[in-house]
Amino acid sequence: MQQRTAYDQNWKEIVTHLTAEFIEFFFPKLYELIDFSIEFEFLEQELYTILEQADEKDKGKHKKRYTDKLVKVYLRNGEIEYIFVHIEFQGDKGQDIAQRMYRYYRRIEEKLNKNITAIVIYTSANVPKVNNCYKNEHFGTEISYKFNTYQIRKQSEAELLQSSNPFALVVLANLYVIQTKQDDPQRLIFKKKLYELALEANYTEKQTLWLVHFVADLMLLKPDLEEEFEETVKVIKTKNNINMRTRSKGTYGLANVLNRELYGTTIDEERQKIQAMITRCYTQMQMSVKEIAEFSGETTAAIRKILKSQNLLP
Repeated sequence: MQQRTAYDQNWKEIVTHLTAEFIEFFFPKLYELIDFSIEFEFLEQELYTILEQADEKDKGKHKKRYTDKLVKVYLRNGEIEYIFVHIEFQGDKGQDIAQRMYRYYRRIEEKLNKNITAIVIYTSANVPKVNNCYKNEHFGTEISYKFNTYQIRKQSEAELLQSSNPFALVVLANLYVIQTKQDDPQRLIFKKKLYELALEANYTEKQTLWLVHFVADLMLLKPDLEEEFEETVKVIKTKNNINMRTRSKGTYGLANVLNRELYGTTIDEERQKIQAMITRCYTQMQMSVKEIAEFSGETTAAIRKILKSQNLLP
């Protein structure tokens, strides 16, 4: 039996680390207007507060939600745009998605006093019938709200393979997961294919790293097939003249090894440094959780989790 696919966290990570590529793939017209000399801003904390206000019945739950992102981008003409990204992986269980998206839009617009562009990416095989607009009529008063949507299940493998944007492989990996829900051997074939495509494409080192990480963690396999995949990866590395000094163990290990080759440290080592920095800020510099979040770029939830693991918070 295959493990549960973590669409939410994997998509959020790849959108965070390859934001420009994400915008170019899903919003090509907006991409042409952006001033890339100014860094993107991720308004996660503001977003959690806004969503809690939009869904009072779910109050307190959104800090655990990994499916939403709010990105602030600067345009060349000096204006600011906000992009709200929602990853929907629940299929038919998300029948109220249109109404929820409308509530989110209203709250975000009220909070920021700016128009936003929103997109829902449907990552599963099941998509609600009402999936791209919300309408409500009451005694002659009518509301209509339409938002961008992208259904992974409807994408063309051939067209995705022709794209030079790394997010084409992100989408293709998700499409292969849908197509191989009960077929691990076929998923193994697809996983090998995507790994080789990621290494052979003319991507930057950063793009290659996060693509490999995404493919490894999204396309889960049974343990025996995962071992076969790792053996194949060794051949692919040799074929592409990639000198890997350390043998990897598990899908996350693949990303760790590649990260060490590219940047000199593993992902685990980088995270340990971040955790140490957060601990010093809290214990030695007496910074609050909120201050550490603003300084580090980490969410307050992530910081609290780290501090709790060291018994620094109740």
